[in-house]
Amino acid sequence: MLEAGENVDILFLDIEMPQMDGIEAGKKLRQQGGVCKIIVATSQIERFKEAFYIEAFRFVTKPFEIEEIREVLKETVVALEGVGKIGGI
Repeated sequence: MLEAGENVDILFLDIEMPQMDGIEAGKKLRQQGGVCKIIVATSQIERFKEAFYIEAFRFVTKPFEIEEIREVLKETVVALEGVGKIGGI
């Protein structure tokens, strides 16, 4: 995604990912001018503060609860609608 310069509205990044962790990927995205809403996911709650460096919109912990993911996505869509980025849910 970073190499292709894809434009996305919502991006889930796991802190633990192959090749590059989610925080590093988020930093590179922001350096490239990416303005998407980032949701950081991890089981490493001790690293949650790092999500602020990439201006993460939300932070969710593993194991995921489906209702938490639904709520996070709804909040993110509402935030994007507020800035005129996307239409209805």
